[in-house]
Amino acid sequence: MFHLKYPRRRGFFTWDELRCLARSLGFQAHVFEKYVAMREQLDTTKAVSSETILSWIEYNYFHKAFHQTFNHHTADWNECVLKNSIKMLYYHIASFEELLNMRIAYQVHEAGDMKGMILDNDTLLRAIKMCGRTIAPLKLQHRLKHMQDAFEEKGRIQLYEFLDLLLWCELYDAIIVDGQDLEGGKEDVDFYKLVDFEDLLTPFDVKLANQLNDKYLAEEWDFGKEIIVDRKLSRMDAPVKTESRKEQVKRQKDHYQHLKSQVSESQKSVYNAKAGYVRPRPISAPDLTMYEKPDPSMIVASRDVRPQSVYAHFDQLLKNRSAKESAGSY
Repeated sequence: MFHLKYPRRRGFFTWDELRCLARSLGFQAHVFEKYVAMREQLDTTKAVSSETILSWIEYNYFHKAFHQTFNHHTADWNECVLKNSIKMLYYHIASFEELLNMRIAYQVHEAGDMKGMILDNDTLLRAIKMCGRTIAPLKLQHRLKHMQDAFEEKGRIQLYEFLDLLLWCELYDAIIVDGQDLEGGKEDVDFYKLVDFEDLLTPFDVKLANQLNDKYLAEEWDFGKEIIVDRKLSRMDAPVKTESRKEQVKRQKDHYQHLKSQVSESQKSVYNAKAGYVRPRPISAPDLTMYEKPDPSMIVASRDVRPQSVYAHFDQLLKNRSAKESAGSY
């Protein structure tokens, strides 16, 4: 059906290869030439890089050609399929004909409401088999468990998501099932060979699934094997290296001091922003009014000869001292 298998040069597409890509995805063969080459007046004899095609997609050059045309899906949906197809061709994961088979396999099993393929293990395995791939059922469940949170529609899988799932699959024809060719008939002495009827009556797909599951579990449970050279335990204590521990403590301490100063400066900035400048002050300020000299006009005359204030007491003491000194001089 296709005269080309892969792009001749990795990362670049000729216009003949772009026509093969459009046909594999179900579009008209000249869709790229119609909506890009004529619009930009490009030379169709030169190849186009993958980055340039992705930029055309970002600029919505194909919105009219892809929006609900032949598959009744939106332009964004078809552009995502085109992006994944370009990646698969770049790494030679799938050829043009294999992309066509993948698209047909998906459309055969897609639900009638056009919201995507229902996430059913048997349906997915049949669709994957139509693509010439296969996967262990346990591995399929494990991958869907991690991928379905990012799916666009809950409980459904879209074509571009289905292409991502195919990256985890193996080629169907490359797997050899153990005991596939059962030898029967007579021996040289006219005795019939014994054949296990369980293997004889088991379908090929069941044998393939069991073998793939066993292989997948063996790979998942392969944690390596510890090899011990000397099984005798040494009587000497194992050396404890404290240099790295001390260096780590010192480094963390220096980091803590720097962080503590930064937090303190930040806290002061917050205080200044909320209440202005804050100066340190005592918790309880003393009452300084008790040391002030009273106003004479506010003092009421009293018959008490004792001093009425602290300053008056000091004046009385000075007068008494001066009187004693003057009396002693005579």
